[in-house]
Amino acid sequence: MPSLSPYYNPGATIDLGDQAFQVEAILREGKGVMQALKVRKVTKKMKTKNILDEENAFVLKIFRNESQSAVANRAFEHWKKLREVLRPSGFPDMHHCDNHVVVTEFIEGTVAERIEKLNSKTISRIVLDIAEQIDVLLQHEMAHGDVKPANIVRKTGDQGAPRSKLIDMDYLAPLGDIRIGNPPLRFGTPDFMSPEHIEGRYVRGTDMHALGKSALRLVGLAYRIDTKAMLAQYGILDFLTRAPEPEQRRLAARQLFRNIARKDGENEKQSERLVSFITQATAYYPEERPQSREEVKRILAI
Repeated sequence: MPSLSPYYNPGATIDLGDQAFQVEAILREGKGVMQALKVRKVTKKMKTKNILDEENAFVLKIFRNESQSAVANRAFEHWKKLREVLRPSGFPDMHHCDNHVVVTEFIEGTVAERIEKLNSKTISRIVLDIAEQIDVLLQHEMAHGDVKPANIVRKTGDQGAPRSKLIDMDYLAPLGDIRIGNPPLRFGTPDFMSPEHIEGRYVRGTDMHALGKSALRLVGLAYRIDTKAMLAQYGILDFLTRAPEPEQRRLAARQLFRNIARKDGENEKQSERLVSFITQATAYYPEERPQSREEVKRILAI
């Protein structure tokens, strides 16, 4: 088991006992809670250097507290039961989870929030791809629990067309109460969590709500719109204490559409549909959100 005190730098070797990895790059450092690394498996140790597996890269995460480690272990147990179903749908493989360490498949591609040519059409296609993966999870009464632009990778598929895939399965769990530990830990990324997720529950609309907020974040990046400030004018970010009134949501949606249309007149109709999806997907009550990929496709008309 690697030491939890130092952070690893590129070139370092991490020995897990039955296998070893060499760090290629630092992917993410989570405020003292977690470090995510891109690694290659060491196939043979030499006196002067390690011989590495150049064909396959992995993501190795080191969690630095018991609660986060317990959440990842729970996700891994559910992943093992559903692996044969989830792998064909493009979810990254989970290879190892033990002693605060998770090893998953590294998927090459561009993280959604770093795509250079984002527009309403591109964002709509990303949304539809991820809605399809959410559908697969819901067929087995599961939720991803951390849908956000940083966990969406866009890559070229076998047919040459770009496809978007969810990565990072650490919060995978069945629908229902997801709290863990004592006192109960509620986990997720606050900016993308639904009201029920904040309370510690996954329901059928939880991932769809996060997808709506992800689309909103991508719209802000694509058109340089301060969506947080704009929605705050209408009280729509105050999900913790009350549900926004329908009139507030309607006014905010109209303002968002106007802001996009001013900057992207070519895709005006698609912009209107995308705003409609965002408005419906981020509804306070789960039953008011789209419930399937087919509903999303109907709203986006793509």
